[in-house]
Amino acid sequence: MKQYKLPKKGLLLMFVCSVLCFFSSCQDKAKKADELCLKYEFEEAAKLYKEAADEGDAYAKWKLSRAYFYGEGVEVDEKKGFRLLEEAANAGLEEAKAELASYYIYRISTKADIAKGKKMMDSLVETSTNAFVLSSYAYMLMSGNPAYEKNEKKAIKILESVDDKDDPFYLHDMGLVYYNGIDNDVDYQKALEYFSKAFERGRFFSALFCGRIYYIGGHNVKKDMDKCVEWLKKGVQAMDADCMCALGQIYCSTDEKYCDVNSGIKLLENAAELGNTDAMNYLSMCYEKGDNVDKDDEKSIDYARKSFEKGNAYAGFLLGLKYQSGVGCKKNMQKAIEIWEKATDLGSGEAANNVFVYYNEKNNFLKAKKYLFLSAKLGDPMGMYNLACQYYGGSKLVEKNLTQAFIYAKKSADLDNPGACELTSYMLENGEGCDVAPKEAKKYKKKATGEE
Repeated sequence: MKQYKLPKKGLLLMFVCSVLCFFSSCQDKAKKADELCLKYEFEEAAKLYKEAADEGDAYAKWKLSRAYFYGEGVEVDEKKGFRLLEEAANAGLEEAKAELASYYIYRISTKADIAKGKKMMDSLVETSTNAFVLSSYAYMLMSGNPAYEKNEKKAIKILESVDDKDDPFYLHDMGLVYYNGIDNDVDYQKALEYFSKAFERGRFFSALFCGRIYYIGGHNVKKDMDKCVEWLKKGVQAMDADCMCALGQIYCSTDEKYCDVNSGIKLLENAAELGNTDAMNYLSMCYEKGDNVDKDDEKSIDYARKSFEKGNAYAGFLLGLKYQSGVGCKKNMQKAIEIWEKATDLGSGEAANNVFVYYNEKNNFLKAKKYLFLSAKLGDPMGMYNLACQYYGGSKLVEKNLTQAFIYAKKSADLDNPGACELTSYMLENGEGCDVAPKEAKKYKKKATGEE
């Protein structure tokens, strides 16, 4: 039988068609997976993302990486998540590049590299019109981080430039604009509108802010615990660990209407399994004190250690306390100091103050001064009060300076430190480091005694 050969153009056309069909199939799977996520069918979604990712789809790899990071339909596996994220970013997907940059900046990996993350993000925002990229950048500017100083006006301009106004990440950031009162008055009603839309479109973290708004109340929204709990339950259904943590704490620590300790502890444990460090810290304190659970020092230190290993600064403060006092371990002050110094690097002012106390008692005034100023800079009320006392009397750390003493005393007092309230009241009454102000002095005096 005579065989016919397709002309070269025909072969090329067949190849192009097969490639297009292949990519169309991948995109269909990823799109279907996105739809399943909105229905909370995370396991089925993860299967489809994996199929498309195995076929080389960068978008599916990015979404699957998020599934591994947040435990959506798969067990939490940060190593797999990070590997997939890198693969998607290397394939050129802008969303993955932006998220990878964020992970480097926020140290959400063992490969933290702030300079590298900033360089990646700077390069992206120069030309990108991608809503996820621009929203991620705007969030960094709104909140401030190790790579970027807080710049709310610039953040607003970035958000205004986003074309896709239905993007869930853009909507969440716009909710934050009204939640925090950036460039306008705080307006919880407007914030709710944006957060609820963001949630409906798959930014499930937004449920936490809806719950917070109803928990706090004010700014055009009436406080409503029923609606708060309702929103947090929505977030729990959507597998959001922050909502699990918040609802778990409500169940464990509120009045009889919402009190459900067993459900609360279970939610906190689920959140901890998903990597939520706030839940780990809460459980650590519960097991140390025996609150709502049987006292268990080993579980207490285990939760604190896991949280600290994930980069939680407050967990480092807690873990150091355990080595200081021997809770779940042998007393080891050197280990405590080592942990507190690392926790300070992560941003714990409480840990920095403890390091200051230690070195001050050891007459190592150079290190004591360093950590005292770090504690105050990081906003720890006790650190600011201790610095105020040093300035008030003068010491081997600083020269006497009543103006500086008043500044730090008042900052600490405004954060409800009783000793700082006493000192601030005394200085206002006598005009030390400030003008005489009897009414203000009286206010801080009442605050010191708990009358206010």
